Amino acid sequence: MEEAQAEPWTDYYTCFEPGSMLLVDSTWRLPTTSTEGTISLRLHRLDLASVDGAQGIGFLHGAVFTIADEHGLPLLRSG
Repeated sequence: MEEAQAEPWTDYYTCFEPGSMLLVDSTWRLPTTSTEGTISLRLHRLDLASVDGAQGIGFLHGAVFTIADEHGLPLLRSG
């Protein structure tokens, strides 16, 4: 049985430096009827000064603020 756990950001998004992260409220549950939509982020820190065209590395800290369905209707919003 696989345990539900978050995987390190850098395992999937190698364009950002280690320590970069986006927080998501773990209590949120998406309706199973929504299969597409958008997310809105609030960034605390975005440092692209170190971005290299070949490597694309930068530093990011932020959180998912809202999730909307395919029609733009909010499904979840951070308090």
